[in-house]
Amino acid sequence: MLAENEAFLDDLLVKHAGVSFRGEQSQVLVSRLSSLAKQKQLDSADALVKRLRASPSPALLDSVIEALTTHETSFFRDAVAYRALSDVLLPALIKRRAAQRHLSIWSAGCSTGQEPYSVAMLLRERFPELGSWRVRIWGTDVSAPSVERAREARYGDLEIKRGLSIAARNKYFTEAAGAYELSEGVKQMVSWDVMSLTAPWPPMPPFDIILMRNVLIYFSPEARAQALARAAAQLTADGYLLLGTSETTFGASSEFMPNIVQGATVYRKVAK
Repeated sequence: MLAENEAFLDDLLVKHAGVSFRGEQSQVLVSRLSSLAKQKQLDSADALVKRLRASPSPALLDSVIEALTTHETSFFRDAVAYRALSDVLLPALIKRRAAQRHLSIWSAGCSTGQEPYSVAMLLRERFPELGSWRVRIWGTDVSAPSVERAREARYGDLEIKRGLSIAARNKYFTEAAGAYELSEGVKQMVSWDVMSLTAPWPPMPPFDIILMRNVLIYFSPEARAQALARAAAQLTADGYLLLGTSETTFGASSEFMPNIVQGATVYRKVAK
């Protein structure tokens, strides 16, 4: 790929998704864009970038971002995090929110929706008393196609088998036409929006739990620091931030203090 096109793609991703490809081999970019170029009836990845530079339509921009960003996810990914949620964090929040009877959870950068739906299933299984509460689970991702798939809540056989127990599959999913569709009761617990963590954030209420897992690892240092500063502003004073197992606030934010809970690293806001 032409060096000028690599630089253009890197600037584009940093601006719209916070992701930097600097240092990646050119063939990585070519590989990820080749199938998209064929779909657009273009000869090469360079031809695709040329079209994007000449006519940056929102649809083409979304397609390129979708091709270049990572969408690795699964149900109940990282069991220690869900164990911490189930055994410690949610019980503590439920006790502290008993008067308000309201709980708000945000799953940021959640790809095709397995994470927020896992949280919804966890709430139904472990905390049936929340059925009379106002519970909001909000899922967002930079990729419009991923968010649309999340809204549909239809998953293939391999997706369903990754992290989901047979009991949960049988209880919450219906098999039809070679796919598994999530029950309406669980689907309705989650609301969805397309959102870039590096663009200005829309007005939103404070959250008791923010799941920003396996997202920041792909961000530039500047984008990582900015996202954590914004997350601190959106988290309740006694709320919890969960990152991926290979992510940390160290060196990017002084507004959080790590705590080990059931083997998981959980971040609390530093008291001011």
